[in-house]
Parts: sequence; structure tokens; C-alpha cells
Amino acid sequence: MIKGKRIKGFTTILIVFFLIASNEIFSQSFGFGFLGLSGFYGGYTYQQFDANGLNKQIEHNLLNSGLIPYKAEFGLAKGYRVGANIFRGKFSGYFITLKGFYQFLQENYKYNNNIGNLKNNYKEYDLRMNYWGVSLDFGFPLLSFIDFKLIEGGVSFYQPKLIVKTRTSNNSLNQVKFSNNKLHIGYFVGSGFILQLIPNYISIEGTVAYNYIKIINLYNTGNKLFYTLGNKDLTYGKNFSATVQLNISMPR
Repeated sequence: MIKGKRIKGFTTILIVFFLIASNEIFSQSFGFGFLGLSGFYGGYTYQQFDANGLNKQIEHNLLNSGLIPYKAEFGLAKGYRVGANIFRGKFSGYFITLKGFYQFLQENYKYNNNIGNLKNNYKEYDLRMNYWGVSLDFGFPLLSFIDFKLIEGGVSFYQPKLIVKTRTSNNSLNQVKFSNNKLHIGYFVGSGFILQLIPNYISIEGTVAYNYIKIINLYNTGNKLFYTLGNKDLTYGKNFSATVQLNISMPR
């Protein structure tokens, strides 16, 4: 119920921004026209998150597997982002952009056994936190070649997955995938700068954002990943992310 109210609240914000711009909509350029695609972009992202629950579970599993105890350090995922500026409205003294994107996020660790004839034994954990996102930003030009993105807020829809690979001394490889059919909703708010390399055509955009995401658990054929530690969160995100992207615009 609370999540539904948050989504409705964000939708309301989008509508308000849209109405603010509507008075000038027919006298300004929106790329390929009103609600037309104004460009696309690709970039790279670092995203922090609290993975205390996941790390404790991994450490427990390593001990039970007879491997040397390791300290799991999940909590910083990296990956590529691709998306489109659905529209970017440039007005007298400010701009508004509605974006849609897909983010590839991944963090991977491999834990080897260093004892005698067990050196080929290992466990590998591959966490993938890919998600869809939509956001709205508002900013204004600072100089002829630099724009200040005052604020950007958005909603993200995560599809988490954890792949666990285990190799034993007989050289057999076992792979188990944990996932969750439920779509996890996250939120973010940030700010940044846009450097115009070729004004109105090519720019570099940098954004620092504060993210919120909560993923409780993952499953494999109905079995919880956290079968020993109770109902702890897989990840809990109230941390920062940084994204650098190249924008290719095609104004009308």
C-alpha cells in the first residue's frame, strides 16, 4: 500500500512538471517534436548498497563447505547503462528531461581453497542487480558549454539474481541460480553537470545520486537463499551511485 502511494506520488510530480512546461511547449523545441525521442545515451555506473545479509550468508556457506573462512565484501556493483531521452525541453533559462533506461549491475567474487589437494575447490558468487528506470530532471545553463542539473528524481524496477557456482575436488561443477519473481521497486534522487562537447548534439553527463532499494530474499525452487539466518535482507540500499554517460542528441 505504501509503495503504491509512493509510485502515485512520483507520477504526480511528473504531471506537475509537465504542466509547468506546457505553457511554452509549442514555442520551444522538444527534439523530434512533442513527446518525440530527442536522443539516446550510454554510460558507466558505480552503485553502493548495504549487503550485510548477503555477506553473512556467504561466510556461513563457505564455512559449511569446508573452505577457508573468507570475509565476503559485496556492496559495490558496477555496470553499463543504456537509455533514451524521451524528451528534453529547453526553455528560456532552464530545461526539463524525461529519461528511460536499462542498467546492467554486477558484482562477482570467487573463493578458492588453498589447502593441499583441495586447491581446485572453489565457490563463486555472481550477483546481478539489473533494473529498468525512468527519471525526470530539471536544470539550467551555467555557461555556454556547461549545464547544471539541479535535481533528478526517478523510480527503478529491479530484477535481482544470484548465481552460485561450486567446483569440488572431483572437478565437477554445480551451478544454482537464486532469483525472485517479484519486481523490487527503488527510488533515487541526484544532481550533476552536463558538458556540451558539440552543443545540442553531443554531451557528457555526470550524475551523483542517492539510492533506496530493499531486496528481502531470493529463491531457488521455493527454497530461500537465507535458510539459516532467518528473514534478513539480501540487500538494503541507502547509498550513493555515480554515473557518467555520453548523450547523442538529434534536435529537430
